[in-house]
Amino acid sequence: MNRPAASNRHCSLLTGGWICKALFLSAVIIARSTLAVAQAGSLDPTFGQGGKVITNVPGPTTAIANAVALQSDGKVVVAGGLGAGQAIGLVRYNNNGTLDNSFGKSGTALANIPNNILSSATGAAIQTDGKILAGGTVYTLAGAKPFIGLGIVRFNPDGSMDPSFGMAGVVTTLPFNAARCGGGPVALQPDGKILLAGACNTSSTPFSTIVRFNTSGSLDSAFGTGGAAVLAEFPSAIALQSDGKILVAGHGTISRYNTNGSVDVSFGIFGSVGGLGTTAGVVIQSDGRIVVAGTFSDQLSVIPDGDFALIRYNSNGTVDEGFGTHGGVLADAFSGSSSAAAFALVLESNGDIVAAGKAAQGSNPSQFALVRFTSLGTLDSSFGKSGVVTTSFGQTDSIAALVLQVDGKIVAAGNSLDVTNGNDAFALARYIAP
Repeated sequence: MNRPAASNRHCSLLTGGWICKALFLSAVIIARSTLAVAQAGSLDPTFGQGGKVITNVPGPTTAIANAVALQSDGKVVVAGGLGAGQAIGLVRYNNNGTLDNSFGKSGTALANIPNNILSSATGAAIQTDGKILAGGTVYTLAGAKPFIGLGIVRFNPDGSMDPSFGMAGVVTTLPFNAARCGGGPVALQPDGKILLAGACNTSSTPFSTIVRFNTSGSLDSAFGTGGAAVLAEFPSAIALQSDGKILVAGHGTISRYNTNGSVDVSFGIFGSVGGLGTTAGVVIQSDGRIVVAGTFSDQLSVIPDGDFALIRYNSNGTVDEGFGTHGGVLADAFSGSSSAAAFALVLESNGDIVAAGKAAQGSNPSQFALVRFTSLGTLDSSFGKSGVVTTSFGQTDSIAALVLQVDGKIVAAGNSLDVTNGNDAFALARYIAP
């Protein structure tokens, strides 16, 4: 006689199974209660292995994750440079952190760019129809002269390239007759138009630019000059205001541009304000105030030191003196000899602000690091340890990008580098953030 498995044998002997169902429901309630009372900043045990995921991407050792986007169904898309020859590529994960095998090839999709040499995505966005945009640097070699320029690739929801976009799914440009350009952040406007910022140079002069594409992939001639505008700063982050104006944060400068790409002279001094020397992210609060994050380095310290830093501005570009200390706040990830660098920033629904990047104590390898601040610019003591959370994957680890789920959980995407052999792996972690 076949017997039920030991795990459900007693349930099968209970009349109607109602006692077993009650036990099961009790277990679910207990599990949910455990998550509900977990401290903010705790790793989410329902994601990957104890809240962490490592993905060894096939291809060269230089595979790097640079951006993350969240689909409406909760799936997570990470973009970067990966695959043979390093191409613009995506890796998609299910909500529980497993690879989504219905996407591309075993969860990975690579852009098919003719004559590709060393391309990489530096930004990503997901359209309302589920199509995925990955923008950055396209580096190809056709003949003796290489092409190094700005590019956008659009993928269908299944990971195949979208032939209705540009040329077989790819658009490239070298604005203002640049000799070469490198890609930066990507932003998707509510009307579906696509912004890609980057740094370029002519034969002798460097400059920064932002380019706008129509939904078909053509350059938007209504923006700037022929679809491109010159920027006042080296771009590291883009944020869109509710009125359509564009904020660009760069190294030492934050500038605002009108919807047509012209400088908004009502902001700061002739359109710009001074900022952190190394700026990583920018977010806009519901009241219009602007928060930027970056790294503050103590140049007077004998031992190299870096802190997470935030500055908040009023909507007109003046510093908000009511935030932190005269508008700014610093945070150490570790006490004693340590260094940190911020690379990402998100704004939570209650106004709390999370900055993330990497931190190392002494000579130890860097770890994932997140710091949460209240809306007043103080460390949030309810998050992690006195406002700080660090996570180690056992190698040299760093967060590149953050995304907030609809339930408030924080997904951090980045890289874990084995310095002994130079192999990179995509690294993800999900944190509970009540």
